[in-house]
Amino acid sequence: MHNAVLHCFDPLRNVWELKASTCEPHFGSSLFVVNSKLYVAGGKVSHADMLPPRGEPCGGSAPVEVYDEGNNMWSVVEQTHIPAKNFGAVEIEGRVYFLINKFPVDSGIRIPPGEVYPVNLDEWENLRQIDRKAVLCYVPV
Repeated sequence: MHNAVLHCFDPLRNVWELKASTCEPHFGSSLFVVNSKLYVAGGKVSHADMLPPRGEPCGGSAPVEVYDEGNNMWSVVEQTHIPAKNFGAVEIEGRVYFLINKFPVDSGIRIPPGEVYPVNLDEWENLRQIDRKAVLCYVPV
């Protein structure tokens, strides 16, 4: 197993630069930006290349990680308010995002500063039932 590797394109020099690797491996994860920070979330920490029929990601859940461009390093973002049966939810900067078919969706749920209790996500349980072949997109209205 290898940790995920980040490459960034430098348009001034017309080259790709190798940046830091994540803290943990990430298979089937999503990359997205929140408040100008790059996050990797969702997915698993191992990949079953040899298992038929599809080689689905397996193992434990991969942690949420954030990239610090100034220090060229990744760090794990603790998930203190997301319950164990998280329905594909992640907590980032006081917001709850759902990863639906690897597509991040801002749920609109906000976690107040100083909150100590888990977020109740029971009403969102049907999100796991969205067909894996469904296409999702974001359209501001």
